[in-house]
Amino acid sequence: MDSPHERTPAKNPPRLDTCMTRSGSSSSSIPENSAPSGPKKLTSMLCDMVDDETMSKILECQGETLQTLQSTNQSLTKFNDFSAIRYAQCAKNLENHTRLLRDMKGDLDIVFKRIRALRAKVGTQYPAHFSDIAKRRQEEEAEDD
Repeated sequence: MDSPHERTPAKNPPRLDTCMTRSGSSSSSIPENSAPSGPKKLTSMLCDMVDDETMSKILECQGETLQTLQSTNQSLTKFNDFSAIRYAQCAKNLENHTRLLRDMKGDLDIVFKRIRALRAKVGTQYPAHFSDIAKRRQEEEAEDD
């Protein structure tokens, strides 16, 4: 009695060359009357396990999957190219803005140094007036708090 796990071969098993290509053309160099050996025999046995309808469904599913993956790959490639262009633009803008901020910081440092120098000069030339201004500033800051 046959075991339920054993599989019976298809009624008309396809030839080795048609199983691999699923086309009507014969691409095998083995004559039909000689017995295949090694990997070709294994391939033939595997092809005998699956009927033509199932194999065509598998190939159709693989074709659809291939088309989906190619479409996805194309979309990702386009997005990657777009992202590379946008990144280059943003990197250039960032570089320009960073340079502008450095220049502004340098300019502000120079301005504050000049202000400190002028305060020191005014403080030495007019100490009485400078101390009055300092007192007024402290009073205004106290009122603001």
